[in-house]
Amino acid sequence: MRSGRLVFVDLETAEASGVWSVIQVAAVAVSSTLHELGSFEAKLPVSRTVSHRHSDESTWNREAKPLQEVAKSFGEFLREHASIPMTSVEGPSYRVAQIVAHNAEFDGAMLRAWFDQTGLFFPGHYRMLCTVQRAIWLFQEAKHQVPPWDYKLGTLCRYFSVEYRHEEAHDALYDVRATVELYRAMTAVSGRAGFARSGRARRFGDTARTRDRRGIGADGSPRVWSPTPRKERPARR
Repeated sequence: MRSGRLVFVDLETAEASGVWSVIQVAAVAVSSTLHELGSFEAKLPVSRTVSHRHSDESTWNREAKPLQEVAKSFGEFLREHASIPMTSVEGPSYRVAQIVAHNAEFDGAMLRAWFDQTGLFFPGHYRMLCTVQRAIWLFQEAKHQVPPWDYKLGTLCRYFSVEYRHEEAHDALYDVRATVELYRAMTAVSGRAGFARSGRARRFGDTARTRDRRGIGADGSPRVWSPTPRKERPARR
């Protein structure tokens, strides 16, 4: 049964001469119980003006595949794990994948533009799920929780005690697996009403978004802890 399947996606993009393009795509498909079912990863050629932290230009382009070829292979992966029934205007039914991404607004727009560029149908649902929004709602519903400083992938992973190594970050396959683990962690805590902060999360939250006034003041009176509001910044990896 495909019901409940999710396909987590991460893109690495680069800017050259004012134009953003996809240079790497990775995806992990999971079941309704969040068990991994399969993965996909591919690199795309980069121009001479673009470099990537995980590979030099010559190695990257040697491993890269043509845009059309990668889009076709990725589309096949999405169809394999498509779980949402749709009906075309002509009548035949088909399925598309439920995609999840960290900052889905950005990745979703890039994915659709990429497939439009190749002239291929994008077999993903137009409504994508976002782990940034998942985290925002989680803290909105648990108002006693201290949110982190921002909603970047690395920040949220640290908050929820998910391993995230900066030396591996910004490789699409590594980031998408981290996103899956983050989703698992948030799903686990959201099932507990008013989820309890771990010692690590409490310390991280206090230093990130709060002014710690606990303890005893100079005059011997108890200090009162209170959050210090900050204007949110757009989430970026």
